[in-house]
Amino acid sequence: MTALNVYNGPSVAGAAEQGRLGLDLFAIPLGIAALGTLWAVVVPAVPAGAVVAVFSESVAAATWVVMIAVYVAHLVKGAYGFSDLRHPIYGPLAAFIPVIGILVAATFHGLGVPGLESPIVAFALLLLVMDAWLLRTWIVGEFSFDAIHSGYLLPLVAGAFLASFGLSSVGLQALARGAWGIGLFFWFIIGTAVFFRLMLGPQLGDAARPGVAILLSPPATAGIAWFALTDGDVGIVMYLILGVLGMVLLAQMSLISFYLTTPFTLGFWAVTFPVCSSASLLARVVVLRHPPEWEAIAIVIAGLASFVVVSVAVRTAMWFITRRRQATKR
Repeated sequence: MTALNVYNGPSVAGAAEQGRLGLDLFAIPLGIAALGTLWAVVVPAVPAGAVVAVFSESVAAATWVVMIAVYVAHLVKGAYGFSDLRHPIYGPLAAFIPVIGILVAATFHGLGVPGLESPIVAFALLLLVMDAWLLRTWIVGEFSFDAIHSGYLLPLVAGAFLASFGLSSVGLQALARGAWGIGLFFWFIIGTAVFFRLMLGPQLGDAARPGVAILLSPPATAGIAWFALTDGDVGIVMYLILGVLGMVLLAQMSLISFYLTTPFTLGFWAVTFPVCSSASLLARVVVLRHPPEWEAIAIVIAGLASFVVVSVAVRTAMWFITRRRQATKR
């Protein structure tokens, strides 16, 4: 495989390197929001987790709002020329925006914050409309197989499952079941395409390596949504989901050196949501089933996921400091 045969795919670093805000940068508030959701899950084991959850969701919401304002301002000024929204690789990532809204609102709703039912429904419906529009572009052929990447799994597959989770949280079970079915549909078609891309496509470049962790997102969010739909039933469907998640987790564990040897970019924020979502599903199982030492197990799960997010945040700060120093020397 020659050096030219390398696929870099979408990179959060790409927009940042150009000094602009890209749609892929919304992976940052998404990861922080997922961390807050995880700590909300472990509240029965760690009551203080509610404080961490509220703090994380508040930071995610504030970051999300600021990023939307900046992005829209640039669109209005014509700075981007709507190129991101029309881009075959970056365009679908616009679905990050309602996905973050669903996750933040649903978590706050679960913590007892009132008045969030309508926003959850609105974000879920917006996301499903965006998914339908993307499906339309595929049907009419406005899509290239070369554009497929694991990042599609976040807003489309995980997004649909999170829409189901959000709708279940406000009691709209019929709509939630439909959203779960949409997530399953996208998981099948996009997941298959992504695996074909990974197996038969060019070797991954450094910028695309963190995106491999996104393969955790479909089973993790499918399980989270299924728990919400079934009031915590651990039946055959959940065992099937946990089996898939376990297999992918084992594969990811074998890739630790793969990640550690990859130069840091802001693209590593794409790792945070899959890690926190997987931890959230496992923590839900532990909290529900109460195995021996379940409180300690829940704390360890939340702690490990938090370590990943904090590590990426620290590396991000270092990354910006380094760039600032380099810019000053110029």
